[in-house]
This record gives sequence, structure tokens and C-alpha cells, in this order.
Amino acid sequence: MPRGGARPNAGRKPKSERFERGIKATESAVAARLKPLREALLQLALDGGERREKRYEAACLILRTELDEILDRDGNPTGKMRRSVVPVFPGADPERIVLVEERVTTEPPDLRAIEYCIDRILGKPAAEPAPETEDQRLAALRTALVQVLETTDPEVSARVAQAIDDLLRARSPGSEPGALPPGE
Repeated sequence: MPRGGARPNAGRKPKSERFERGIKATESAVAARLKPLREALLQLALDGGERREKRYEAACLILRTELDEILDRDGNPTGKMRRSVVPVFPGADPERIVLVEERVTTEPPDLRAIEYCIDRILGKPAAEPAPETEDQRLAALRTALVQVLETTDPEVSARVAQAIDDLLRARSPGSEPGALPPGE
């Protein structure tokens, strides 16, 4: 029996193998609903969407306030009002749930849905790399110059070094010549 090294069927299985059944089920579910999903995406990208919020309560807990006129003993109005709280659904089953409030809000077109649609058609643009800082450019220049100076004759190296010192003096007045950042 071999010892050490990679063994057949050893180690953790890749995610694509471990979740193969779930991935296939999801792919087939999405494929079966592709047209409605595409239409919903375009609807969201072009027109925005509607969001509905509904609030339900038990029917026996919904109350309303009524104002009744107070009468005297003879049944004549006194000009005073009495406030009373009465159930909206008297005798309702405590298990019965009713819709109390429904709020519909219209949302503007979704920017991410628009970007996704455009990226699918035109291709996703490549992200631009962050611009190099001045210190990074100077470090790259220093590295390149060291390589060049090592391969040229001493007289050329001295002239290049003098030109670099002149450039650095012109770049930052009052600084020492050769003020390049240290190499890596």
C-alpha cells in the first residue's frame, strides 16, 4: 500500500460536486421560468416597481369610536356628546383575521437592474486600475534606472545620475539631490 502523497478520492470534494443536485435543480427551475424572470427584470429596469404592504389584525380586536348625543330623562338632546368604543365586527370569531391596511408605493426604475441589462448586452466593462501614486512611479523609475546604470559604462552612468539629480531639484525646490524613495 502506498504511503504519503495524494490518494485517489482523498480530500474535500469541490463545491460543484458537493452541491451538484442543488445546482441542477436551481438551473432547471430558473430555465423553466426564464421568460417571466426576464419580463420582471425589464419591468423593474424600465418602470420601477410596485411594493404592497398589508397589515392584518384579528377581527375581534378592531374597534371604532362612535359619538352619541346625550339625552336627558325626557329624551331631549342636551347638546353634549358621549364617546364610546365599539367593535367593528361584533361577535366575530377570535381566529378570524382581516385586512386592516394596504399601502401601495411605486418605486422608480432600479439602477442596478438597468446596469445589469446593459452589461448583459454590451458586455461588462473592465474595471479601470487605480492610478499609480507619485511615490509608486518614482520607485519604479528608480528600479529601472538602477538596472540601466548597472549595465552601462561609468561615464554614461555619471551623466544619467546628474540628469536625475537635476530633475529632482527642479521637482521640489530646496530638497537634496537624489531624493528618490528607497527601493523595495
